[in-house]
Amino acid sequence: MQAALRAALAVVVASVSAGAQAQASRVANPADPTAPAPSLKHESAFESYRRFEEPKVTPWRAANEEVGALRGHIDHIKETGAASDDASPAQEDGRGPVQAPVHRHSK
Repeated sequence: MQAALRAALAVVVASVSAGAQAQASRVANPADPTAPAPSLKHESAFESYRRFEEPKVTPWRAANEEVGALRGHIDHIKETGAASDDASPAQEDGRGPVQAPVHRHSK
């Protein structure tokens, strides 16, 4: 059992050292001026540049008319799905939203 384990370990060590030697022979010596160097590729920072375009702005009258047709900003938010119906819970007697307690600082 130990002999098989030693043999397997010897094979692994030999294969790792042989691979390392093969890689070491391909690496160019940086001190050798005649050693081949990889070619350089210039990539401009402006290659993917997109020219600025002014965004289309809705005229304020049209925006006001749209919000007015939606019965104000609250319905506008509901239409886009940003607010949920339980955002302001109603009172038990149905008189509208629950009022938050007033915060006062003592002197």
